Amino acid sequence: MRYTYPLVFEKNELGGYSAWAIDLPECYTDGDSFEDAINMAGEALELVIESYIDNGRALPSPSFDYEPQKQERLAFVSCDIDEKNRLVSSHSAASLLGVSDARVRQLIGSGQLESKKQGRDNYV
Repeated sequence: MRYTYPLVFEKNELGGYSAWAIDLPECYTDGDSFEDAINMAGEALELVIESYIDNGRALPSPSFDYEPQKQERLAFVSCDIDEKNRLVSSHSAASLLGVSDARVRQLIGSGQLESKKQGRDNYV
């Protein structure tokens, strides 16, 4: 599913740009240039939206009426999230299932829960 939110970009004291989502206060990032900040904003937006989904939180509706200040630039940033085929960490799975991390590891070990190993972590 595609998600689009307005983000505000402002030149920062280091010569790059800072960006934040109007409707998602957890979504904040910086970039060395405006283009870099746009790319970083897309990644930050994706991470924040995934966090909302993983934790069962309702996403706020995007605001389309924000008037940027003189020094600000407004851009609409989108990200695509495949909610059907998403993997979650075993810790997130434990939270979603209402069981302990150890129980999820048991389910993985017994083959009752499919997992994919990425580095040290298991994703289900």
